[in-house]
Amino acid sequence: FHFFRGDLARAERRFASAALASAGAYYEIYSDLGAVYYRQGRFREAADCYRIVLQDDPGNKVARERLASMPVAAASPQGATR
Repeated sequence: FHFFRGDLARAERRFASAALASAGAYYEIYSDLGAVYYRQGRFREAADCYRIVLQDDPGNKVARERLASMPVAAASPQGATR
């Protein structure tokens, strides 16, 4: 809701809180948090989130496309963890 309304700061807080509360159990939360970071231009954080998504869903098209489109993704280490 907050993401689609453009309230990225609130969306970030909600998704980050959900990731903590679930102890990282749901990769979908990282996909949502990655989308917030991507829209904010915080590509390093977005790349970390999308790498987590790909650990659980290697064929995730959005995560793969976004990682490929970010210049920082190629330079970052591959070991993002929850």
